[in-house]
Amino acid sequence: MAFDRYVPQLVPLLRAHAALPFDVLRAAVKLLGAMAHRASARKLMHDPASAEGLMAVLAHPDSGEARPATAIITAIDELNDVNTLATLLAVPGACDTFWRESHSRHLAIQRPARSLIARAFGHAVCRKRLRLVERCKRVTSLIASIVDEGAELERCEIAPHPLYCIPLPRPLATSASHTPLLPPRATSPHYIPSPPSLGASPHYTLLPHTLTTTSTSASASASTSASASTSASASPYRYEIAPLDEEGGWKDHAPEAAAADEDDDDRSFVVRDATALGAEPARVLLALLSGLAPECVASAQLVEAVQRLGGLASVCPLVCAARPPLSSAALRLLRVCMGQSEKVVETVVAQGVGPWLLECREHSEHADELDARVRATLLTQSARDDAAQLLGYAAHHGALHAQLDLYEDDDVLHHAFGLVRVAATRPAPGA
Repeated sequence: MAFDRYVPQLVPLLRAHAALPFDVLRAAVKLLGAMAHRASARKLMHDPASAEGLMAVLAHPDSGEARPATAIITAIDELNDVNTLATLLAVPGACDTFWRESHSRHLAIQRPARSLIARAFGHAVCRKRLRLVERCKRVTSLIASIVDEGAELERCEIAPHPLYCIPLPRPLATSASHTPLLPPRATSPHYIPSPPSLGASPHYTLLPHTLTTTSTSASASASTSASASTSASASPYRYEIAPLDEEGGWKDHAPEAAAADEDDDDRSFVVRDATALGAEPARVLLALLSGLAPECVASAQLVEAVQRLGGLASVCPLVCAARPPLSSAALRLLRVCMGQSEKVVETVVAQGVGPWLLECREHSEHADELDARVRATLLTQSARDDAAQLLGYAAHHGALHAQLDLYEDDDVLHHAFGLVRVAATRPAPGA
């Protein structure tokens, strides 16, 4: 009760923050944080005129765990009022303070700061004031840090398919084998793979070659793709890698190109168990993905920044490593970003999200469990719609066709039609 009588005296101090010594202002904020559970204190934090003085203290660099920011941010989080949060975020530089504290090594302030960020992602005005495009690195690093808390299930490499030389994801335990990564039908001498799309990754060259029963000269086999495509309707074609060396392998013209391809083939990613995350990290991660999707719809620049900073590398495995609603939010974000950027499509295809949605996965210890999580995600119509659109974007890339050639056509078609079966039987609006 005594504190409630002194609250009006803190208001002029916070409003005159520019003319007061920092120690006086810090003492006022410290008192406010100590009594943050009082209704009068929370009403003061909602005052727009006092917001600048409050944020001036919170923004002051202080590495101590007992700094005033800890009590204030915890109180704002417990207040559960997005209007108060929006008022504070309206102060210039306030978003940098909350982003910084969300990456603090002190859990006492890191957790409420991340909770505030998650609550801000659920409010359109707060999302705008977080300056997501300029602070995209903060966003992607926060998503990656939460995902990395999960236990490792699989570590996959993006290895080249020996027939197409297109990146294919596979578990490292499988890749250690010397057995070629070929589909079962490839052992037949009459096997003709489906031609990859011209939208394949640019550092791989795909040229069509005519099938002949007699040996042809080297000059005939070295025809260009332009001349071959003009006669495609007259003779059968199969797609192979060109140029080839004496042993039938890929041959590079320049040493720097070979080094670049070697670096591309040496990429790997980790599938982590998102179901092992705690309730609070899972809630924060869900809010980040759910709030990021509508902002990516409105800003192609944000999509480009997320792609450039590698944010999707942490999101792609969540499609199979998490359960709904987290997996559904990851699927929605990938679908939205793929509709904005061709580079995102290449990233999602290279990480094998398309085959995962069709339950086409190389055998591993956790393969059955991951497929079960995908089935659980696709139980809702909205998730099936997102998956169907994602596969539609990926269908223009040869890498997806090369990945699906590793599995039986019946299985692929069965799961593909399963995505559209309910949508086709759903009555039209107004029927």
